[in-house]
Amino acid sequence: MPFKAQIYRVLIASPSDLAEERQAATDAVNEWNAQHAASESTVLLPVKWETHARPQSGVRPQEAINRQLVRTCDVLVGMFWTKLGTATGVAESGTVEEINKFVAAGKPALLYFSNRPINPNKINLRQLEKLRKFKEATYKRALTGGFSDVDGLRQAVLKDLSNEVSDLKARSQKSGSEKLEEARKLTNLIRTHRRHKITPEQFEGYRKLMGLRRRSGESGAETNNPVTGLFFDYGAVVVATFNKDEPKEGWACTVDFAGDNYETKKFEVVGVVASLGFRSAKAAIQHGKRLVRGFGVECLDTRTEIL
Repeated sequence: MPFKAQIYRVLIASPSDLAEERQAATDAVNEWNAQHAASESTVLLPVKWETHARPQSGVRPQEAINRQLVRTCDVLVGMFWTKLGTATGVAESGTVEEINKFVAAGKPALLYFSNRPINPNKINLRQLEKLRKFKEATYKRALTGGFSDVDGLRQAVLKDLSNEVSDLKARSQKSGSEKLEEARKLTNLIRTHRRHKITPEQFEGYRKLMGLRRRSGESGAETNNPVTGLFFDYGAVVVATFNKDEPKEGWACTVDFAGDNYETKKFEVVGVVASLGFRSAKAAIQHGKRLVRGFGVECLDTRTEIL
């Protein structure tokens, strides 16, 4: 039977000497889904560069992986055994760069070090020394896990994912409440500007009185309307929604404004319900696009949803 679920992407990160372990971590994610997806209304998607990254030219290879995978993933499972990996020009290895990106973004990174025995003839002493230094530095600022065989890793990842999902869902609920409050503020702001016929130029004039601050290097032309001036500067997505449980309401138009919040300095998306009662999805989208244009924000995409 179908069920609604929250989806989190789990990035499997490691140097090239852990092929079996990468599969074991993937198996752990899939096993978690089999055991908990329905009851938790949550699905975990294992993500690996060898299965999810696509060719891209004109960019540093690791940067391509960062853009395509790292930025969109929610949890990282990192593993090391006998080597650290190849330097990327930014970090000591691709795996280390991915971990650094997660830590900088405040996203969870689960790190495991292997104690499996290895044939001495296959050891790269330079790589082993790099890994030793990385482990020493990591032990000082993170709590890590260890494993002595592939199945031990699978069990450890499976257990730790359960705890991590609980934390992710708790943070998501808190974030959702905060975004609803931001949506309420932004909706009220838009209504106030329309009701009192406040122009972008007038809004710019009392920016300081409202406590709004510009980031360094920004010009007035970039932030002279109430949407981008207060919260966002990336663009918007117009969504036409029809609720089958409330057919009398007709189609609703929602605008998702997205960009960097001036206060938190973080990327955010705030959805504003523009209006209800449209006879068709096309009419709802046209209304939303007019609203977006009116505030000088670029319409990045449109879509239709039936709930």
